[in-house]
Amino acid sequence: MNHPADAGEGLRAERVRREAGGRLILDGVAITPPPGATVGLLGPNGSGKSTLLRILAGLLAPDAGVVTLDGNALADLPVTSVVALHDLNLAAMFCDRITVMKAGRVVAGGTPVEVITEELIADVYGVGAVVTPDGPDGRPSVRFLPRR
Repeated sequence: MNHPADAGEGLRAERVRREAGGRLILDGVAITPPPGATVGLLGPNGSGKSTLLRILAGLLAPDAGVVTLDGNALADLPVTSVVALHDLNLAAMFCDRITVMKAGRVVAGGTPVEVITEELIADVYGVGAVVTPDGPDGRPSVRFLPRR
């Protein structure tokens, strides 16, 4: 596979260490994927794959070590993530902003509180729902209603 020569230094993790709940999750991990490559992380459950991905994405800070992108520490770069989700409750819990699409068009955008409403769910998904502020930090919680 060819990788663009002008892609910069790319992503680099050096001596990354992370603990959680008193348990060592990552121990001195180093990885330098070639710019433009698709790299698979393999290992059994609990081996640290998801934690390493979160650190490489800048969503979680390492306890020790450094992660850089093109020579700049990730901690110094603003992080923007765009994810495609089907689960409205997960979107409400973890997204700062939500964009809702229907038939190839954006129909709503804003914070979870602004966007996830009973009316929007009925319009976009064609189902009834009850939306309450019972999620973490008052975020919306969606309970779908059975069809009649």
